Amino acid sequence: MATQEVNRILKRYGNDPTDIIAILQDVQQTYRYLPRDAMETLASKLDIPLSRVYHLATFFRAFSLEPRGEHELHVCMGTACHVRGAPRILDALERGLKVKAGETTPDLKYTLETVNCVGACALGPVVVVDGQSKGKLNPQRAERLLKQIEPGAAPKKKAAKASPAKAKKKAAAPKKKKAPASKAASAAKKPTKTKAKSKPKKAAPAKPKKGKPKKVASANPGTSKAVGKRAPKGTAKKRTVKKARR
Repeated sequence: MATQEVNRILKRYGNDPTDIIAILQDVQQTYRYLPRDAMETLASKLDIPLSRVYHLATFFRAFSLEPRGEHELHVCMGTACHVRGAPRILDALERGLKVKAGETTPDLKYTLETVNCVGACALGPVVVVDGQSKGKLNPQRAERLLKQIEPGAAPKKKAAKASPAKAKKKAAAPKKKKAPASKAASAAKKPTKTKAKSKPKKAAPAKPKKGKPKKVASANPGTSKAVGKRAPKGTAKKRTVKKARR
């Protein structure tokens, strides 16, 4: 079976020995590690020494000669993450998975490893889970992270059951009778009467009071004229004539 898969991968790259690293990556992605028979097939098909294939498989840390888990956890141990508590997070993951760094769980579900840096120092401490970075972690969040990896791993909250005393009270309580549908329909059809709002009455304009005209004192003493009355015609001419005779 391994030979057939390897042949398909080699065919994809045209059996080019210069693509040996890319071919090894595809083989590991298929099997989650590099089986011995797969590397022997590569050596014979690409016409390169088997020692050369082993040299590449052991030189690069991305390759593994042992089966790896379905989920890979890489704990960053760089300076920024180390100062912020990366060792405590690693201890929490080791307790939760019951394996040490660099090992895989017996059920081949998880592989726990450490890396020098993942390039996300601002988010430290960081754990990379299946290629996704999880930052700002602490031991408690790291334990919850393990439950979130597998779907349905987190415990579901059970609905609280009602006590038997409350159940009896609900059963003994009388049910309210519903009004018949015909009455409800007739009540809905009846229009509601609304009282017309009375408009405020406008106040009538105040009429001016009739009275005697006020007298205004003149500048000359002893003379006074009523305001609003005109002097009779001819009086002014008579006065001027008398003055002229004098």
